[in-house]
Amino acid sequence: MLEDFYAMFERYGARVRSQQAVDHLNNLEDRPWSEISNGRSLTPAKLARMLKELDITPRPTVFPGYPDGTRGYLKEDF
Repeated sequence: MLEDFYAMFERYGARVRSQQAVDHLNNLEDRPWSEISNGRSLTPAKLARMLKELDITPRPTVFPGYPDGTRGYLKEDF
């Protein structure tokens, strides 16, 4: 999973919204994310639970064009 996140940060920059991360991971055809949850797509909540095991949590971050407090992941946390 971390490898996929590093590639995502390279593509989108140092901050990604939780939903953006989930959409990116679910669209990787050669990876298991689109069926990770009992055959269902990865969700922001499931992703947060998985990353919590690595002490990585989404945090409120400023994303232009989105409401204040939108949660996301920062590259520095990885």
